[in-house]
Amino acid sequence: MSTDRPVGRDAVVDALKVATRRLLTEKGPRFSVREAADLAGVNQGLIYRHVGSKEELIAASIGDLLAELEGALAAGRSPIEIVADDHAQLVTVLARLVLDDAGSLVPQHPVTSALMDHVDSAGPTGEPSPATRVAIAASALLGWVLFRTYLVDAVDGEVSADADEIHRALIDDLLVGDWPVGR
Repeated sequence: MSTDRPVGRDAVVDALKVATRRLLTEKGPRFSVREAADLAGVNQGLIYRHVGSKEELIAASIGDLLAELEGALAAGRSPIEIVADDHAQLVTVLARLVLDDAGSLVPQHPVTSALMDHVDSAGPTGEPSPATRVAIAASALLGWVLFRTYLVDAVDGEVSADADEIHRALIDDLLVGDWPVGR
């Protein structure tokens, strides 16, 4: 529990959203309202007064994450860089929500949309479809962000120092390059 209690509606809501993001990262949606309030350093009743329900608190927290992503995309950042470099927390939250059958709490997918735009503007025509390219590339990207440390440890750390660069090149090839799988 924080020793500095937030004061005022905006500070309380911000503290609750930060606490909720942390809990979503650690536990997925299986946390209590009391846990969020305690972590934020506020009275549990303020959640209901200022935010509404636990689901609305989760939606507001995810909304902030998505707004950060959209801002980075609008600033011209590559969707691959954004996910790989800056938003491991979002990837972890998304994975926990999907695994807990609560993926519907993520109402939009700005990185997926940006990847689709990238494939549509730079990708080859024909098979596989842009949707197939994005789905497969995104699965490889998300898997690397989530499991990189585990995978490197699993092979006794004997991974090339430029593994991240190799992975990004693979993702780019999956999106817009020659399709690596023969027909």
